[in-house]
Amino acid sequence: MTGTYVDLKTEKFLQWLEATPGFKISEKISLVNSSEGQFGRFLIAKELINRGEVLFEVPRDRLFNVLNCSLSQDGAIREKLVSSVGHWEGLVLALLHEIKLVGPESKWWAYLQVLPESGGMETLMYWSDEESGMLRPSSIIDRIGRHEAQEMYKRIMSLSNELGLTEFESTTWDEFVDAASVIMAYSFDVEVIQAQKPVRKKTTTGNDDFEDEDAEAGTVKTDGYSKSMVPLADMLNADTHLCNAHLIHSKKFLKMKAIADIPAGDQIYNFYGEHANAELLRRYGYVEWGGSKYDTAEIPLRAIVQATAEYTGASLDLVRRILNVLNESSKIEEFLESEPLVLNGYDCGVDGTISPECITVLQILVAILALPDVNSFDDAVLENRLLKTTQIGLQLVNGSRITVSVVHLWKRIVNLHLEAYPSHAFREVTPDHFQLKGNELRQQMAQCVLESEIRCLQNCFLSIERDMNLLRDSTILNMLQKRTIDDSNGSNPEPPTKRIKN
Repeated sequence: MTGTYVDLKTEKFLQWLEATPGFKISEKISLVNSSEGQFGRFLIAKELINRGEVLFEVPRDRLFNVLNCSLSQDGAIREKLVSSVGHWEGLVLALLHEIKLVGPESKWWAYLQVLPESGGMETLMYWSDEESGMLRPSSIIDRIGRHEAQEMYKRIMSLSNELGLTEFESTTWDEFVDAASVIMAYSFDVEVIQAQKPVRKKTTTGNDDFEDEDAEAGTVKTDGYSKSMVPLADMLNADTHLCNAHLIHSKKFLKMKAIADIPAGDQIYNFYGEHANAELLRRYGYVEWGGSKYDTAEIPLRAIVQATAEYTGASLDLVRRILNVLNESSKIEEFLESEPLVLNGYDCGVDGTISPECITVLQILVAILALPDVNSFDDAVLENRLLKTTQIGLQLVNGSRITVSVVHLWKRIVNLHLEAYPSHAFREVTPDHFQLKGNELRQQMAQCVLESEIRCLQNCFLSIERDMNLLRDSTILNMLQKRTIDDSNGSNPEPPTKRIKN
């Protein structure tokens, strides 16, 4: 691979690894830096690596987490970090303490020096409002998490005071963002050996959303895992299409293994999870220029409301009322076993997969709005009719059947949402992105995200006809009328399957 070099920090980091007892690294790999701007440091194969070969081993005592950090040398603080402090808050405190206070005396100093410098990442937390606006109409804008991050910053400042760590009083918002962003992009969830039996199950690899983490409020002691920085493992780039290595957890080591043959000169790629390009950008600060294998676009509920009103001729208020009853009815909630159908948005996959909840909602809408005098239904009548329509709608969708009107409505919804995307997003990203920096790079990444979402919408435009069997609209009306007659005669037919089949 061209455009690579080994800088002084990388050399010192490699020397630190080699001097670490128990650390092992294959002679077949090399850690290099990229002169092309976006790759950063990464691993390449110096010669052919066979599937199953161990690339390196990291001893557990060299993971950076609340169990091993300098801050936990104080027994009382360690117990607090393990037993009552959330994963994110604990690791942010530990990382800030190591960088700001321990400094060059830290045994992890050589490792900390190869982590991104302040402001050196492209995650969405660093984007200005104007730059974030380039991502409209992507729903990722609503998931950047600035408010949640601000709340966490307040909690960490309060926690540091509670622990008597007065030196944290000078910690700025920017320093917190740097630490939290590095943790989001670089940390792994690592099972704690001989830990207390976890209350909740948790995946042992991968990164979490720090705003979601707060909602769970778990700790190392209750969850049985520790959010950890894994030296060298976090130097691997990731690619949903090219992943050829995987981190394996054992009792004493974390091992990176090849899961495919890797030719000499090829980059070694990890896997960060089934994330769309928008989510890769938000969490890790990069995009896959050809699109993620797991790209999705979200159809917002407001687009469904507007398109349904236009297609059926119903008023916006009536459509909203129907959705509100569908969402708030205790009868329908009981039938659905508390699994809601009405969501703020619905995913469309690059493979043409449409959220089954979305298809079911559309079937319910076109069916209920086709009933005579639906405008005059009071809440009780509307609720009962919606319950019957929901039962039939689920029965149809679970059997891969929908009525023709659902197809027409779906196409109108997709076209309406596509109109919200800027015209430039329908053009391919130019190939010079490797040389771009700053706002120009962010502009190209935003366009790449939008292009990925457009591809998802276009692929889903026709997939509903491909994947579902079509029925005449009169079919569901006849079923509804028959069920109404059966109910009035006192019969109680067997209800259809409740759960949605994915």
